[in-house]
Amino acid sequence: HDTTEKQRSVLAGYRLSHDTDESTSIARQREQVGYWIKMQNGARLAAQAEDTDVSGSVSPFDRRDLGQYFRAPLVGTWDTLVVAKLDRLTRSVADFAELMKWCTEHGKTIVSIAESFDLSTAAGRMVAQIMVVFAEFERERISERCAESAAKLSKVGRWRGGKVPFGYLRTGVKGNYRL
Repeated sequence: HDTTEKQRSVLAGYRLSHDTDESTSIARQREQVGYWIKMQNGARLAAQAEDTDVSGSVSPFDRRDLGQYFRAPLVGTWDTLVVAKLDRLTRSVADFAELMKWCTEHGKTIVSIAESFDLSTAAGRMVAQIMVVFAEFERERISERCAESAAKLSKVGRWRGGKVPFGYLRTGVKGNYRL
């Protein structure tokens, strides 16, 4: 009887929309994935894919760092994609469905630490798909809020933010600039 267990090869996936977001910083994601790996019997970190300043609307297949692990020669270096939270992987229902299909066809699995789902079961796949629907909804709401804010600031003649444009000076009123 064989007592050796196949070692799980983990691809850790990290994504951050804005490098200034501390709540989901790459360092925090690394910490969570590292702890998860330590808790798994027979898991080893095979690779890490880090995508910063990348929107959740970008397909995992199209991301600069993570995307390369879905193609030769790196596709064979891992069997489990681990993310701290599902929305760090994608905020698109269509992209998640495509990724789940690809993983099934290639004998890969996905683990999301925060949501604790198992994609090897029908219930796990259902929960994951529901979570992605909410992630996509939140991405769309963020976009709507940004557009609404920009329109409001433009209407009242205020600068929308960022660095003060060349040739402008900041006035005494927060967020207002003049020539």
